[in-house]
Amino acid sequence: MDKFSLISEVATTICRLHNKFSIQFYQSDFLKDYRLKNLKKWDVQQAIKDQFFMQKLIPKYREDIQCKISIDLLNFKLDHNNVDIRYRTKLKDTIIIKLLHYAYKEQKTHGLYVSKCLNDIFGVRIVLDGITSNYDKINVLLENLRKHKMISRYYYRNDNGYKAFHCYFQMNNKVLPWELQIWDTQDRENNIVSHKQHESERKIY
Repeated sequence: MDKFSLISEVATTICRLHNKFSIQFYQSDFLKDYRLKNLKKWDVQQAIKDQFFMQKLIPKYREDIQCKISIDLLNFKLDHNNVDIRYRTKLKDTIIIKLLHYAYKEQKTHGLYVSKCLNDIFGVRIVLDGITSNYDKINVLLENLRKHKMISRYYYRNDNGYKAFHCYFQMNNKVLPWELQIWDTQDRENNIVSHKQHESERKIY
């Protein structure tokens, strides 16, 4: 399977799993008395004051992903055991640190919203050869996936030695997004170093 077909298959699989999970989670009895917010308008300052969101929704969201999604992705990974595909659910403490970090930034920039902050509670990373040299073709592929509503948005990040395509899956504005990162094999080491530096610079005030 060529890299373009593989990227399309990975994105389509994540989209399917995200949609299925979101429907089950957000329509569950657990949330029947909770008013869902527009996460592209709901700012982080408000979110961290919402006890149900912080103390119940986020922990259960993480727990349900690990129970209901990990097996599906493990099977997918086993079917593609020659490809570097990894996935993870962000730790609860890391989520809180990120929210508090964005809440502090919001004091200066105003209006940072939850979807921008919590866009990677669940994330997948695929590392392939020739991503940078095929930038234009991959950009066309991702745009086509966006037009067909397989991904909600994407961009290419290139800063401080880090290079990767980031794709997001969000069926509507009231569900938390998931993330897919597409790395070039040649950028792996620099990306890991840059990511660790970025995490270490995140501060709480």
